[in-house]
Amino acid sequence: MSETIRRSKEWRLRGFAGGCALLTTAWVLTLGILMARSGPLETASDALMFVTNPGILYTLNYGLASAITVAAMGLMVALGMVFLESRPQVVVFGWVFVPVYGVLNLWVYLSQISLVPSLAAVVTEGSPEAWGVLQMIQAWPESAMALANGLAYAALAVPSVCFGVALVQSRRASVAGGLLAFNGVFCVVGVLGMMSGSDRLSMGLMIGGVLFLVSAGLLGLLPLREE
Repeated sequence: MSETIRRSKEWRLRGFAGGCALLTTAWVLTLGILMARSGPLETASDALMFVTNPGILYTLNYGLASAITVAAMGLMVALGMVFLESRPQVVVFGWVFVPVYGVLNLWVYLSQISLVPSLAAVVTEGSPEAWGVLQMIQAWPESAMALANGLAYAALAVPSVCFGVALVQSRRASVAGGLLAFNGVFCVVGVLGMMSGSDRLSMGLMIGGVLFLVSAGLLGLLPLREE
């Protein structure tokens, strides 16, 4: 029975990890095409135009980002289940931050599809209302939504470090665990860069995303070693 449960936990983990890797790859490709077509958002006018007439790529971009959020939450729960018996306090501490990440990110991403375009379509550029809409545009780096998005990844950094270190210490997936833990560290650095206005430190979010993608891919492809 214990062997059956162990295999079930591992396959659940590999399923969510593989889902994260595939969805993230699709999202990166979609975002790259979207930004190549729309160009850089250098002004407030650019940001408003970006969301006023959303097309299929825009909707797909935020739909995939929402799906990644759900898959990443599942991955963290699945990782916690693997270590719940051997490291219960670490798991519970990491799990506390998972719903924080989920609520923040889903609010940010889903609002870009359901709310922001309709609001942007009825405001006049330069008005106080337009400034309020700008704060809701996730793609605008100076917005409140961009900050909320960053804080969501800072929250995800906590279970990422907790479970990444556990994977390394247990030698069950040392490389994937190390990448997952460093992803968390770089995400925190990136959020600090956003808050301090440092473009160089803000790159930590992108680096963390790459590390997360590789870690998820490894966890999805390779079986865990025995502890």
